[in-house]
Amino acid sequence: MKKTIIAAVSLIFAAVLVFAALPASALGETVDLSYVRQNESGQGYRWDNINDVLYLTDINLSTTADFGIKLPAGATVFVEGDCRVTANRYAISCLGSVTFKGTGKLTAEGGECGMYFYGTNRDHKILFLGGDYAVKGENTAIRSDGAELSFCGGKLSLEGKTAVRGVDVTVSGCELTAAGAIRASHLLSVNGANVSAFDENGPALYSDGRIGLENVRIEAGADGNSLSAADGYAGESAIRLTSTYKRVRTSVLFGEGTPGWVDTLVFIGAGVGVVAALTVPFAVKANKKRKLYAKLNSENSDKGEAKKK
Repeated sequence: MKKTIIAAVSLIFAAVLVFAALPASALGETVDLSYVRQNESGQGYRWDNINDVLYLTDINLSTTADFGIKLPAGATVFVEGDCRVTANRYAISCLGSVTFKGTGKLTAEGGECGMYFYGTNRDHKILFLGGDYAVKGENTAIRSDGAELSFCGGKLSLEGKTAVRGVDVTVSGCELTAAGAIRASHLLSVNGANVSAFDENGPALYSDGRIGLENVRIEAGADGNSLSAADGYAGESAIRLTSTYKRVRTSVLFGEGTPGWVDTLVFIGAGVGVVAALTVPFAVKANKKRKLYAKLNSENSDKGEAKKK
């Protein structure tokens, strides 16, 4: 009887340890912050309501619900560590503008879209400024119905029947690999970015409006094994764009439009000013002392001459 009780207690204790070790999000719960009004936190995430920032730190959210994480408009997502979000339809979704940044990696997988931004307001912006993103969707990896998609920093690996689908799509200053087409209904712009894209069913890059390629070296072909240098893009299924943009450090003091070397001159000038401020008073004081000593010596000399007479 005693052994039976001990065995039962041991089993219960082991079960408690197992469930305690599981992230709360692994139980299949959607993190719905779409109308959040206060600070919230859970296993692997923390919402700072005052600053509208969602911190993801090694989150492991896997749910059979339609949505993984629902973001409020105007949110900033800061990615830290190794984060993973998987949902039945949309891993990450939002109605308005969102900014993604950080130093970690975020893997987002959805049955329809890895990331879906369903607002139709074209004044909204979806910004990727830093971090490592692996996004996969059965239909589309990243889709925006209105907000401008701007991939401006970090590294992105996208996979779907369509890798990117948006109205205005801008790719600059980042590294983007797409298994699936990059499509825009209005403007598709690539400027100074490293991009590799392939679509076995059609053009790797497509726009109903205009495609602009600037500050890049173009290689295109039928697939990744047949790429060759090209002067422009003519609708090939595979393309590799290599940045030729020479980045100039921007002034920290004066911002965009001013080169970084101006800061150096300012600091040197400030240093000279500090040295001058410290040394000039001493020099002036020393000069006054020399004049005083000279005057006293002259007066003593005159008195000596007068006594001799």
